[in-house]
Amino acid sequence: MMAEKALKPTSVTPASAGPARTTKAAESPRQAAVEAFEPAPEPNLQLLGEDDPAFLKEIIESYLELTPPMIKEMAQHLHAGDLTAVGRAAHKIKSSSAQVGLSDFAKLCSSLQDAAAGKGPQGESTQADLTTHVEGIVRAFAALHPVLVKKAESLG
Repeated sequence: MMAEKALKPTSVTPASAGPARTTKAAESPRQAAVEAFEPAPEPNLQLLGEDDPAFLKEIIESYLELTPPMIKEMAQHLHAGDLTAVGRAAHKIKSSSAQVGLSDFAKLCSSLQDAAAGKGPQGESTQADLTTHVEGIVRAFAALHPVLVKKAESLG
């Protein structure tokens, strides 16, 4: 069963990457974190269960199947102004990302969850702040997707 095996979280950014590149000055620490997210071309997922490629492939494929609808749901809730639902959706994505070992992506989602609840470093967030954050999560997932597909394919 999937629930019986755990995955170790790890960073998806390479240690040698140096400072992240952004195209404009970030307006807040939260926005800087969103803009700085760049997945490694070959993330070292260090997944527990790596000795079971079929299980690992199943986990990654499940994550790739279930995450896009959750991101879409989160964006729809933001558009509707339902910040509680935005926070719940961010929490779900954060949790599943952490289980797969995508700790940096999980941190982005955690930051959005806090911001939606008014618990971010800046206190209450504006709709524009939250929109920027959701867009950053969408971009970050789009960058992660091909990396995870490649990892799943390499598992057979």
